[in-house]
Amino acid sequence: YEVIYNISDDCGNNDECTQVVRIANDGLVLADPQPIADISCNAALPVQENLVANSACGVQVSVAPSVDQFEEDVCEGYRVTYRWVATDGCDNTVERTMSFNVLPCDRTADNTTTEEVCSGESIEFFGETYSATGTYTSVQLDANGCEYNEVLILTVFDRTADNTITEEICFGESFEFFGETYSATGTYSSEQLDDNGCIYNEVLNLTVLPKPATVTETATICSGESY
Repeated sequence: YEVIYNISDDCGNNDECTQVVRIANDGLVLADPQPIADISCNAALPVQENLVANSACGVQVSVAPSVDQFEEDVCEGYRVTYRWVATDGCDNTVERTMSFNVLPCDRTADNTTTEEVCSGESIEFFGETYSATGTYTSVQLDANGCEYNEVLILTVFDRTADNTITEEICFGESFEFFGETYSATGTYSSEQLDDNGCIYNEVLNLTVLPKPATVTETATICSGESY
């Protein structure tokens, strides 16, 4: 505030002097805010309390609460700062702040899937098709929008080569082949599983030899002879 002095002497001289008086900042007192505990990721921000200020300036004091700008990140967590600025009529200001953390949401753990296929086969994994041995990763978002990994460990087994055997039997005979009985000339296939569960073929080439022709001979002998 200002104090104006008017000075005069007996000779009729007059002068005026103005003095500016400012109250020091320690004349403005603003209460300290209460500590704020960290909160969980989806909790509402606590209500900013109303702080009381007093000034030796003898005029009304205003306290303006505000929240510092912050970037919300539920995956990594973030920090929030509440701020209060007290101002009195003598242009004195006092500031208080209180910060707290918004804790990150629980992340979905990475998930690993192990699969085995045979050569020539493929597997669909989160929209992609894989047919070679390897480890593949697909980045996904959980319910909170946070990233986690779906991991595929894929093993592709080589197929066992088909096996072919050739057999000959006589007319009227039969041949056992992987639980089946065959008695006619032909090629027969039986699907089998190798140690890795992959299909391969056991093939039989069977030849049935023709029945020999009947031979008839006519002979004449005398009594007492043999043939």
